[in-house]
Amino acid sequence: MASLSACRTELLTGLSQRQANEAIALLQRHDIAAEKKELGKGRYKVEVGGGDFPDAVSLLDRHGLPTRDDQSIADLFPTDSLVNSPAAERARLISGIEQRLEQTIRSIERVLSARVHISYPLSDRSYVGQPVHASVMVTYDGPLDDAILIQRLKQLLKNSFDALSYDNISVVVFQASEMPQAPPAHSPKPGWATWRWVPLLLLAIVAIAAPGVVFLRRRMLAKRGTS
Repeated sequence: MASLSACRTELLTGLSQRQANEAIALLQRHDIAAEKKELGKGRYKVEVGGGDFPDAVSLLDRHGLPTRDDQSIADLFPTDSLVNSPAAERARLISGIEQRLEQTIRSIERVLSARVHISYPLSDRSYVGQPVHASVMVTYDGPLDDAILIQRLKQLLKNSFDALSYDNISVVVFQASEMPQAPPAHSPKPGWATWRWVPLLLLAIVAIAAPGVVFLRRRMLAKRGTS
């Protein structure tokens, strides 16, 4: 066991349990053995075999993992924080809503990662009368209908904001690319594959025929001796 653990390489560290589970699930779906280890204080690391490290890094990069860590409302609005301006409080609230929507979208089957961005005014004066805009970027793995997924995501965002128009929602979806297949091993040309067996075939024929030739020769010599 010690030799096996020594061959493992740290792939990711400082992850939340959700981030670590997402990474391990993706790696295992692509036949890459991964192991999660607890670091304490709710943090984890992910290890893979040394030979799988390059493929694991490439796979996580293409799928946008790990996703950013989730923040709770208590993290966004700590009780000991100083009093902020209404604009700053609004920005933090919208950031929390964005993260909650991302968590909800990631719970959809086959969705790997999600990013939600909501427009908000920079000042209180520009807040009144300004329409809300939202954009979503989603990466998924496996067979999904893009049109149906986009429609459902727009409905989700529309129902999350009273002032959000359906026309002001932009959704972009991407299908994660598969792992590149290793090139097939080089095989000899068919002509060479055929002719290289000819000498062995001739030797086999000679080995089989030799006892028969010797037997016939002895019979011929015996007939001559009796005649």
